[in-house]
Amino acid sequence: MQPGELAYIATSDLAGICRGRAVPLADLPRWSRSGCSWVPASLAITPFGEIPEPNAFGPLGDLRLVPDAASAARVALGDGTTPYTLLLGDLLQTTGAPWLLCPRGLLRQAITDLAATTGLTVRAAFEHEFSIRNPSGDTPPALSIRALQQAEPFGSHLLQVLAAADLEPETFHSEFGAGQWEVTVAPADPLTAADRAITLREVVRDLGTHHDKAVTFSPITDPGQVGNGVHIHLSLIRPDGSSAMPDPTEPGTLGPDAAAFTAGILRHSTALTAITAASSISAQRFAPHKWAATHAFLGHRNREASLRLCPPCIINDEPVTELNIEYRAADATANPWLALWALIRAGLAGIDDRLAPPPVLAQSIDNLSPDLRTSLGITPLPASLAEQLAALQADRTVTGWFPPE
Repeated sequence: MQPGELAYIATSDLAGICRGRAVPLADLPRWSRSGCSWVPASLAITPFGEIPEPNAFGPLGDLRLVPDAASAARVALGDGTTPYTLLLGDLLQTTGAPWLLCPRGLLRQAITDLAATTGLTVRAAFEHEFSIRNPSGDTPPALSIRALQQAEPFGSHLLQVLAAADLEPETFHSEFGAGQWEVTVAPADPLTAADRAITLREVVRDLGTHHDKAVTFSPITDPGQVGNGVHIHLSLIRPDGSSAMPDPTEPGTLGPDAAAFTAGILRHSTALTAITAASSISAQRFAPHKWAATHAFLGHRNREASLRLCPPCIINDEPVTELNIEYRAADATANPWLALWALIRAGLAGIDDRLAPPPVLAQSIDNLSPDLRTSLGITPLPASLAEQLAALQADRTVTGWFPPE
């Protein structure tokens, strides 16, 4: 511990912005027991700084923001910068009882309900895309060594900081957009995966400032370019740690629970986008040729599907990846706890209703007639935030997952 080190006890609000309070790191044991004070209306601060009216909170109420030691990430940028420790927490009532509107608590309850109903849990991983503006306008080829070198020492420094913070970074590479990058971390249990997504965004932004680079996770930075998304990988796990995704009689296809889970997400996909891609420009990504989801369907190796079936990969007789699904209609304007909560709730609803396996399309939907698309249940994703919100309000199942406030 260095002199003056701080601990940031934080939550993530409805707009996906990490907000919290700083305490001296040396005093953290005291704050870990009691938490720090919090105000309900802080959940509803917009990205532009105001609290919208009407809202369910007003000026009333008091909460405690209690850090979870398991989420602690020590962020040490080096070069004379004082490290800090970011701890994500749960919002509790002053009696110590859970606050029903806590986004992290909602995810925790969904995990509990999935396990109680099915005996399964989820393993998840978030892939984040972001952009670094290059004032010179020089854009190296996507995925090239030249692009990686041009970004140095940002890339190597990022992976070092993420590893030291126990986020288990896996890859960093340039993407197809101008100045666009993707960073991935290892899969984990759903609460850890969502915590890591929140922490990773803060680390990337801090490191951008540290290296004097203009970093943004904005879904759209240029209407003529591809945008920045968040891909959420999901797999169902049995109590013994084995994957419940594949059908044991037909490798590479989904088993009954996994198929129903996937069908549940697809059934509610239009409404889910209001939670997983929640800004006024998010829907601009749901368009062809932007390497983003355009329609709700389960695609095999198809990156314009809202859900992609990721096949298992075995190289030199060694398993490299397991069968999983990738949700592609999310971006960094979403609260990661709420995004994963909504996907688990939708999947659990599919299992509860024993939904039939959705069709798996291994071809571009451009080759399908409108009538065939309709018969297969392929629907376009919303074209605007207004459409997303209307779909959310119309889906009584999804709105029923929320506390009334």
